Amino acid sequence: MAGCTSTGQTKAGCECIFVNLRDKQGIDTEAKFKAISDKVRSATQSGNLTALPGEFRSAVLACRSQIVKPPGS
Repeated sequence: MAGCTSTGQTKAGCECIFVNLRDKQGIDTEAKFKAISDKVRSATQSGNLTALPGEFRSAVLACRSQIVKPPGS
């Protein structure tokens, strides 16, 4: 959660993504959350957003009404 909110997202948006990943995408262990977090970080740092994991993209789309876009995007 701290990593998510530190990017400028709302707490509600981060919670929505977390719950969606856990309940709908099957990301339900600390190891799975770390693995998907590492993939998201790698994709965003490289600028290759097409490399974002499908589970993460699905969670973001499901929660888009609660997510705040960072300034300048």
